Amino acid sequence: MAFKRVLVISDLHCGSRVGLTPSDYDQPVLFEHDLKWGLQREEQWNWFSNKVKYLRDDHCFDLLIVVGDCVDGPSNRANGRDVIWPQPEAQVQMATRVIEYIRAKEVVMVDGTTYHVANAERAVANNVNARLEGHAFPIINGVQFDVKHKIGSSSVPHGRHTPLSKAIIWNQLHSEIAEDQPNADIILRGHVHYHIGVSCVAKRRIVHAWTCPALQGLGSEYGDRECEGTVDYGLMHFDINDDGSWSQQTHLLFAESHKAQSTVCCV
Repeated sequence: MAFKRVLVISDLHCGSRVGLTPSDYDQPVLFEHDLKWGLQREEQWNWFSNKVKYLRDDHCFDLLIVVGDCVDGPSNRANGRDVIWPQPEAQVQMATRVIEYIRAKEVVMVDGTTYHVANAERAVANNVNARLEGHAFPIINGVQFDVKHKIGSSSVPHGRHTPLSKAIIWNQLHSEIAEDQPNADIILRGHVHYHIGVSCVAKRRIVHAWTCPALQGLGSEYGDRECEGTVDYGLMHFDINDDGSWSQQTHLLFAESHKAQSTVCCV
């Protein structure tokens, strides 16, 4: 059976010391305490580029969905200490390089967090001839997607499913009462850098919602100091058959460079 392959990536944060960094954009490691970040960027890029090539060689990407935060921005919260390419033009070029490497027939992007992206994602979209929207509703072989970057989080693990359930209900209300959104089969959100999913029955059909894994690894200065919780590094892909049936797979990197190291102290 013929099918369309959809690749989903989110939260690249190009320019960050732990963001997705094409090898020809990496910076030389000048100080010993930066060696960890250099090794992490290399491991992340090698995994990403090999995974994309493996999936692309199996079947071309008919659609790429980018769920926001292509670039990291100037890192004002950390006074620029955890970016290796603070220049907006360089970050745009890096994100452009990533999307061009994927070689999808069509690209749909949604706006990321203004703090990070400002106008950079518009420049990236122009470079790759992508459609950029705040809230996108692509449909492939009859399967309706609902894609937006931002979603709420929770400081407790068991509370993290609630925002996805809320997104499903809001889509149902928009579709059935306000009649201003399509009735979604698959809901995708970014922003939170962890990967969880919720499925529920709505109007005698199953609706699935996920937060997407990120392509920025653990180790941003703001995240280290201010956030609790795990980071899931990876991407998702969907194969959608001509009859509307589909399958989904999540690909995650469990990197040695993402592991914290104990410090031996003498007392």
